[in-house]
Amino acid sequence: MPRIEINDLLRKSERPLGKIGISRHGTIEKNCFVYHTITNTWSKRNLFFFDVSKYRHDLLCKLCEKQGVTILFQATMGNHSHEVFLTPDWDTLAAVIRVLNLNVSKYIRKHYADKVKTCNRIFDEDVAYIAVKEISYLFYLGKYIFDNPSYLVEEGQRAPFSCFWMFEKNHFVAGYDAGIYVKLFGLEPPEIFRIYSSMTKKEVLEYSNTRFADWTEEDNRNLFIRE
Repeated sequence: MPRIEINDLLRKSERPLGKIGISRHGTIEKNCFVYHTITNTWSKRNLFFFDVSKYRHDLLCKLCEKQGVTILFQATMGNHSHEVFLTPDWDTLAAVIRVLNLNVSKYIRKHYADKVKTCNRIFDEDVAYIAVKEISYLFYLGKYIFDNPSYLVEEGQRAPFSCFWMFEKNHFVAGYDAGIYVKLFGLEPPEIFRIYSSMTKKEVLEYSNTRFADWTEEDNRNLFIRE
């Protein structure tokens, strides 16, 4: 596959959010372009109801579109959410998440006051920001998130929100970029959906390692790391 320049993937930001959302953890690698974020509700309470998840996703899309952040993968369960973002820098992403969680907290307290009256907070204090630094792992990570709601499906339920219907239909809303998957993986979104749907995680890992076997450490560094 031809190598991608990071500037061909990043989008322009419309306006700054300001210096908010700074992490207190020194372990976050803040020099990367792609992050896997995990947001947990406080004490793992099931607070991501369907309307909450829709409100959250709609707001997330608006914030990302304005700030030049691209959502690559996303799934929301009852008590936690996974996202993978391409971001111009970590500060921008952290600000987006901070504004998102602040507004979602207000929404939950307004509409579900009886369920959170004993909660000191809605979310765990710290969002996990995990830097993604290899193309093969990024592709596998999509499968991991695709499968994350599987326990709900086994119980006859469905996830409050998952982005992968957009892959199947090849129709993406604001905050996503339909063309980015061909640039990254050389695959159209429906092809990715077929692979994730038909293969196990182990098979996807093997597929990804084979597909991107010619990527060198330098190739990955050039795409994922801010020098």
